Amino acid sequence: MKVKFQNKGELLYATQVANGIVLQQTSLPILSNILIEASGQEVTFMGCDSDSSVKCKIKAVEAEGKITVPAVPFVNLVRELPENNSFEVLFALNENGVVDVTSGTNEYHLQTMSPEDFPEWKAIEPLVSFEITQEVLKKLITKTLFAVPDKDPRKVLLGAYLTVDNNFPDVAKAPAEETSCHLRMAATDGKTLGYMDAIGTGRKGQESIGVVIPQKTLGEVQKVLIGQGLVQVGIGERHIYFRINDIEFKTNKIDGEFPNYELVLPKDFEYVITLDKTAFSKAIRRAAIVTESQTSAVTFKFKPDELELEAKTFDLGSYKGNLYKPQIEYEGKPFELSINQTYLMKTLNVMETDKITMHVKSPSHPIIFREEDHLDTLFLVMPIKM
Repeated sequence: MKVKFQNKGELLYATQVANGIVLQQTSLPILSNILIEASGQEVTFMGCDSDSSVKCKIKAVEAEGKITVPAVPFVNLVRELPENNSFEVLFALNENGVVDVTSGTNEYHLQTMSPEDFPEWKAIEPLVSFEITQEVLKKLITKTLFAVPDKDPRKVLLGAYLTVDNNFPDVAKAPAEETSCHLRMAATDGKTLGYMDAIGTGRKGQESIGVVIPQKTLGEVQKVLIGQGLVQVGIGERHIYFRINDIEFKTNKIDGEFPNYELVLPKDFEYVITLDKTAFSKAIRRAAIVTESQTSAVTFKFKPDELELEAKTFDLGSYKGNLYKPQIEYEGKPFELSINQTYLMKTLNVMETDKITMHVKSPSHPIIFREEDHLDTLFLVMPIKM
């Protein structure tokens, strides 16, 4: 096997994309490796774990054969290679089964494993496929991934729920194209929730489907969404793929029935408040300094065009601060509620507009947050029972 590269940037990018999926600790040593497969002047870098895989194609000066290399040392090696106008790196598999990596005066010799032991890449036959812009897909992931828990006994919550159908929201007119489809991505950890609606194009296959996509895969997909082009998405019987230019991600879906979050969304509200997001966030961070770690409770006392924030703990002390118009706009009767500031802040951090609205049915009901003039997104935070 022999491969020659003359573009360090492309080489490093491909290795980092593949390494993003690789398991660092695994009972299957082959899964801690990257597969490099070369043919002609095209080289594919592939990484995988037990549930997902990715491949990234780049060009090489000359290429043939395939090898595996230990992922982390290989990425570090490429990162540290000196870059200059005459950059060139050569990979060659010697007769001892060792990969020789040569660049200028630098020479590495890496142990390898048989590429035949690397999991085979199998194509997915989609039940539904569609296209979406990179920009919109990145927003879908950003607006939901924050609500996915890192750990939860309910495995179905460890990902975002993507639905594809023709149920276009009332706030968005159905597109004229017959192949367009309504997309919604949602995620919840039981304390927070986020969802976003979007439009897909070029839909093929069945009219409606729902699938839970693992958090790790979505996080890696999000990292490569840096352009203006289209992403091809396919949903099969048990797998999902994302094709972004010369990169393709493939993952198992998470089995189980995603909770019907619509049941907990209040339909009418007693209180509606408009807030300056930056001022509101800063006030919460000030209060958080003295919150108790287990509940992280901050009390919000609303009056017409005024908000008083309070926090206190026995060990640390207390805080009291106020916001006034125009940082808050509210015309209703006084009320108060308490919220875990950790859950609230991670929600506010993904909201992009300067002004946000807070919708409250009662101090004990779920609280809805909306971005100003963005009816395609919705966020929910559970209050602390007082």
